[in-house]
Amino acid sequence: MPGSEGARLVRAGAYQPRGRRQRKRVYLWLSFLPFMLPLYLFTPDYRLGKPDHVIERMHRIRTWVAIVGALATTLPYITHPDFWVYLDAFAGDAPNTAIALVPIYLISAAIVVLLTPLRWRGDAIRLMLRPTLTTLIPLAVSFGVVAWIAAQLPTFHVDRDRLVVSQLLFAFFLLWFIIYFIQTIYLVLRHLLNAIDANLLLPPVITTLFGWWIPVQRLIWQSSVRPVWLDVLSGVVAALVLTGLSLWEIRRMYARGIMPAAGPYPPLPPPPPVPVPQPYPPQPYPPYPPQPYPPR
Repeated sequence: MPGSEGARLVRAGAYQPRGRRQRKRVYLWLSFLPFMLPLYLFTPDYRLGKPDHVIERMHRIRTWVAIVGALATTLPYITHPDFWVYLDAFAGDAPNTAIALVPIYLISAAIVVLLTPLRWRGDAIRLMLRPTLTTLIPLAVSFGVVAWIAAQLPTFHVDRDRLVVSQLLFAFFLLWFIIYFIQTIYLVLRHLLNAIDANLLLPPVITTLFGWWIPVQRLIWQSSVRPVWLDVLSGVVAALVLTGLSLWEIRRMYARGIMPAAGPYPPLPPPPPVPVPQPYPPQPYPPYPPQPYPPR
């Protein structure tokens, strides 16, 4: 479809699921709660529509498998005498992985734009501006707050001159931010920085690049506790699995006509079926009134 027509349909919400805007507005009203603000910031508007329920379920399962797999790597070392050293190494991997997601997102967006035909590239870039800004700016603020909290914690119990009220406020803010940060990590992994709002093919590209970055990262920042071969082997296996899932997702998209050559705007979702009124069943005749017997 022409770019102007596709942009008009996106602004009119033709691709969005029914009730999505109202749900996001509720998240904004309740954004003072630590688990509601991430829902508003890091869940997509589905401005280009949901891929389908099978892909959505696969994204959810993939996220939980990644979280459980990352936590399960600590299990063999719980009884190890250097467990806390290992835990520090594992905690050090998390920021590196999170920070790497941002350049991987930008590289993936550049790849998708370059694969788009020249006449569609302006529209493809415009579609990516909003989800990019609405995710990168809150992430930058979150990392700034983490750095500020890390600087305040050493003086939290040492400073005797600090008022009790200020200590309670800081503890309340710390608890609020921890809940917010955990929810943010899950949603960023789940929706990959709202990539679906930019291009439906962007999530599998991000997943593939991110999967192959993990073994490279383990080679650059080697753990002093875990053996390097175990890190690289587990990273390569995870990358192969993620690449296979991404290829399956891209193939499923292609079957629906969603491909770079077709432009950034996917085909419009079919309208919901209109219920057809069923014909009324034939009414039985009323019973014949009883007659006296024998007739006279």
